[in-house]
Amino acid sequence: MKKINVLVIDDNEVDRYVAARILKKSPKIDKIEELNGGLAALDLFQNPELFDERCGPTPPRTLVLLDINMPGMNGFELLEGILKLQEESKVNSEACIIAMLTSSGYGGDREQSLAYDMVSDYIEKPLNPEKLQVLIDRHYSDSAAPS
Repeated sequence: MKKINVLVIDDNEVDRYVAARILKKSPKIDKIEELNGGLAALDLFQNPELFDERCGPTPPRTLVLLDINMPGMNGFELLEGILKLQEESKVNSEACIIAMLTSSGYGGDREQSLAYDMVSDYIEKPLNPEKLQVLIDRHYSDSAAPS
């Protein structure tokens, strides 16, 4: 299996730090890119060349860990922005696997997140090695690879 590149989108510096520490300990993770909000992420998604430069070329698809509650542009607004870019053929949704990584205790957030075709998973913070392994097994095993 090729190593996985990860993009962490979260406005909370401590949460990004915790996620990065867990990710760095995994032998299956190669490159880790961190962004502090949805607006910066939308800028990155709008530029496929910059996305590849900062998040690594695919395959395998980049794992995106996306927080929901962020100022400026929350996770749902970012997903809507990505959908608009897809409609305009300005972004390749097959380049990444999006997992919501959130501390939101609101039950409706899970359903709203998974209603987006591009969202593959929903994980409650904090990220830990077990949760990361579940993501890797679920989305990057040979049987989970896109055909």
